[in-house]
Amino acid sequence: MIKRLLLSAIAEIIFIFIIIFLYLIKKIILVRFGELETRNIGHYSCCIDTYLHEKDLGIIPKKSRTYDIWIKNKTVANNVLLIKWKKHLNVYPHHFQFIWKYLNKYNFGKEFLIPFRHWRNYSDKWPNVGNAYRDVNNVLKRTNPHINFTSEEVDTGERFFIDNNIRKKPILFFARDTAYRNDASTSSFRVSSIEDQKKAVEAMCENNYCIRVGSLANEKLKINNKNFIDYTFSKYRNELNDLYIMSKCKFLVSTGSGFDQLALLFRKPIVYVNATETEYRINPLFNDLFKLFIPKKIFSKKKNRILTFSEVFKIGCENLQNDYDYKKLELSLIDNTPEEILDVVVEMEQRLTDKWINNTKDEELQKKYWEINSFEDMPKFKCKIGSKFLRDNTKLLV
Repeated sequence: MIKRLLLSAIAEIIFIFIIIFLYLIKKIILVRFGELETRNIGHYSCCIDTYLHEKDLGIIPKKSRTYDIWIKNKTVANNVLLIKWKKHLNVYPHHFQFIWKYLNKYNFGKEFLIPFRHWRNYSDKWPNVGNAYRDVNNVLKRTNPHINFTSEEVDTGERFFIDNNIRKKPILFFARDTAYRNDASTSSFRVSSIEDQKKAVEAMCENNYCIRVGSLANEKLKINNKNFIDYTFSKYRNELNDLYIMSKCKFLVSTGSGFDQLALLFRKPIVYVNATETEYRINPLFNDLFKLFIPKKIFSKKKNRILTFSEVFKIGCENLQNDYDYKKLELSLIDNTPEEILDVVVEMEQRLTDKWINNTKDEELQKKYWEINSFEDMPKFKCKIGSKFLRDNTKLLV
């Protein structure tokens, strides 16, 4: 404790000299600082691409005589991705991170911050939801990724496809489980088993190649099919392939995690399954690549029943951010069944291949759902809740 207080005091003293220096030179050059959150891949993938495009398009005004310093974390989730961003950003070691933290802490430091919409400065309470994970300026659909692969990287990435006889764009499956951060004490509400997706994988393997992805997982998905590979537990799993495989996929089936941000980076469609409030309530409103989702149902111990959509919406996703929030309200989550996941994945595949046939009943149910799940000045969007899921849960549409 004493050592920590001493280090903190030293850092504050150093910061005072730094801020004085920044003020002295700002008429010559404005030095700005930002955090490059390399500790989690979702925190420095699509959001950085969005920021760069907002600069390219003039949405973020370009100032002359500025020098931007991005300070990475001590931990790096994917070094290949970091190397890619170093071509566009001035990245400095984690030792300087205290500068960004202090600048962010005090109002007088704001002018020395890179105009990046850091999630710490936003909430999930509407309308203060515009952090960099939300494409509020709709730049992704009109741009291409800043990330490119060298010829050597393409050769390495293609080796995976050749070795596994993958001749067309694969469908990727991902489930966040307790292996992530090795901690389920506060975020178990976001985890689910990859086994829940097994039926969907087997069905998609009939006409597609399917890959289970992710860098960490508790359990291997055991499917004996020539059109499937559990990449997570394979010899091919590495940081380059994590990126390259995503860049080549047809779409991603995900339970909501930073991995989704890689799909967005490469402009790949996403279907959420076992989605929680923090995932599906806001994300799809700002990105057309979120095509479909089915949420976990929420059971109220007080009412002794599953909550309706309107009851869930009244609670607010900003009030359901961790396990404690659910326990405090005496709520528990019910995972999607394998059949529900199968249905929405089939719908996703059919919609993307123009085989899906709309009908009046489904459109009415969608309209009714979004009339419930709406708020003032909500942006236009294209995401839909799974059609079969709505048909089977009309009692929740009250």
